[in-house]
Amino acid sequence: MKDILLITVDCLRADWGGVDDSKIKELTRRGMYFTNAYSHSSWTAPAFKALFTSKYPLSLGGQLNISSFENIPKMLQKRNYDTVALLYGNNDFVGKLFGYDQIFNKYIVYDIYNSTFKNKHIHKKAKDLAFTIRDYVPSAYYTYLLFNALSIPEDNKNRFFKLFKNSLESPQNKNKFVWTHLMDVHEPYYPEDINRKNLLEKVKAWYKNVPMLPKGKEKSGSKGYRLQKADQLIGIIMEELLGEKLKDITPEDSIPWLKKWYAQRVKIAIDKIKSMMDIFYEERGEGLVIITADHGQAFGEHGYVGHCINLHQELIKIPIVIIDGDIKGTSSKMISHGDLFAIIAGKIGEEENIKGEIIGKNILKDNIKRKVVIAETAENRKEDIHQVIKTRKMLWEKRKIAVVTEKWKYIKDYSNNTEEMYDLSKDPQEKTNLINDPPEEIEDLRLMAEYHMNMLSKERRLLLKAKELAHHR
Repeated sequence: MKDILLITVDCLRADWGGVDDSKIKELTRRGMYFTNAYSHSSWTAPAFKALFTSKYPLSLGGQLNISSFENIPKMLQKRNYDTVALLYGNNDFVGKLFGYDQIFNKYIVYDIYNSTFKNKHIHKKAKDLAFTIRDYVPSAYYTYLLFNALSIPEDNKNRFFKLFKNSLESPQNKNKFVWTHLMDVHEPYYPEDINRKNLLEKVKAWYKNVPMLPKGKEKSGSKGYRLQKADQLIGIIMEELLGEKLKDITPEDSIPWLKKWYAQRVKIAIDKIKSMMDIFYEERGEGLVIITADHGQAFGEHGYVGHCINLHQELIKIPIVIIDGDIKGTSSKMISHGDLFAIIAGKIGEEENIKGEIIGKNILKDNIKRKVVIAETAENRKEDIHQVIKTRKMLWEKRKIAVVTEKWKYIKDYSNNTEEMYDLSKDPQEKTNLINDPPEEIEDLRLMAEYHMNMLSKERRLLLKAKELAHHR
């Protein structure tokens, strides 16, 4: 049996943010690079449920606490593996709240989000103001993100690599499974050469001259005040970040430099992955290495920036690289997160024991092919995520599904009964929605969606019935 290293990068798109091909090839040349790979959701919690359990996000009532299910670490522990999770950056969706600390032998968080503000009160006020007025000013959302950027200290790579090296140590006679999740590519995005100290001093000086509204007055008559202050705050930040004054910034204006900063973060992540792989091979010798993302990131392709809510290609199409011995090259075979469970099971002799229990297939076998990927999400607005965090469940009444084949893509939003259809072979960026004059293939796609949703609905009804019976005992 082999040691296993799983590296996931938050928000890494299938196009790697437009990073130079030579940079990507330098990383992917060691193994098999799948160019037609998919996540089963557009945000972290449901995406990782599918990856680690090989079950759909909406399955089993949409429950997202991963400790409730059979999962990759549990399977490996039964085979005498020592399992470690090492998170580069704290992320609640893969944290204790969702049971991740319970499924690994060791769970470590290297928190890169410690504030560098000496006066944390100023930091909190700045974030609160930006967050409050973001519904009024389109660019206020970026102000909020950029203030988060101020909270990220300089990256101490050596300390993280030391933690990673230590995580590879294992008890005698045990194989090793290490999962590392990198937050380098997650928003906020900011230029690498930002003078944090200079910007902080300007923000502090600005705050000294800005009286806050007395408590209780924020809700009445405060909109104009907050707009005015937000405009000043955005001006200061943008002047420092871009070297020039900008007025009336809109999300559309910000996309070019957000994409540029995103690409910078992708390069940093690639270099970090290469260093981690070198350490892994040096410490453990040969082993199975899997590199992927939880989901992608949108930059205005369909009118929004970020992730969650939708199921377009920029959100669910992701890279998957599998490095294992002589397996090399580029593959256009369809593969999904759910398949990684089956691939790992095949490597440790557990494939027969999981047949019929998971949605994944061992795509590394020549005779195995995936024809369809189904992705799911269940929210209509960012605020819905707070409800998901509270219940640790997907919001069934806001469910949305995407059925993807090599040629076609069908999206059904059950909360408002809308549909989308795209010809991915001719329109890979999904610019033309064919739903008003669909080709005949729409009927097959609708049937697949209906069958899938009926299966989940039946499962959900049984779970609710069981819960009701248990309550009356």
